[in-house]
Amino acid sequence: MPSLFALHSVTLLFSFFSFPLLIDASDILSAVSNNNLKLLKSYLKKDFNVNKLYKQNLFGENFTWSLLHAASYYGAIDCVNALMAHSADIELQDTWYGGRALAWAAFGGHIDLCSLLVKKWGADPLARNKENQTAYDLVSDPENKEWAGILYNVEVKLYFIFSLNKLEIERE
Repeated sequence: MPSLFALHSVTLLFSFFSFPLLIDASDILSAVSNNNLKLLKSYLKKDFNVNKLYKQNLFGENFTWSLLHAASYYGAIDCVNALMAHSADIELQDTWYGGRALAWAAFGGHIDLCSLLVKKWGADPLARNKENQTAYDLVSDPENKEWAGILYNVEVKLYFIFSLNKLEIERE
């Protein structure tokens, strides 16, 4: 039977060296799809690439997407904030249509999450995917006025801001 000292030495040895984290993709994807912040944080505490693309089959299509894409699609706001706090790339594209987190949140119908992605995390509402669609083009209920200022009327606002800045420059 090994001595307590020997077991303690082995434990210290394993904690001293950094071993690659083996990640069960289905486990971590399930965590974000269910907004399981506790499980996600257990992965984030380790040396973990938050921008890794994971294989996914959705609507009969095989592609890869990131945890941020999945969290955005499922409306997992807590997980989105945790991933962004750990340097997730807000403009990372999936391999299906080149969709970004904002497009997935819009496709999922998550207005509050889209607002958060744009206003807090700087997602580009005018970014286009491989089919030349913006996030607004993927919304299932485009007549809903709550999308205004988040995903549409953005071009007008940006033009107006640019025009004001141009007028200030011309006056000088």
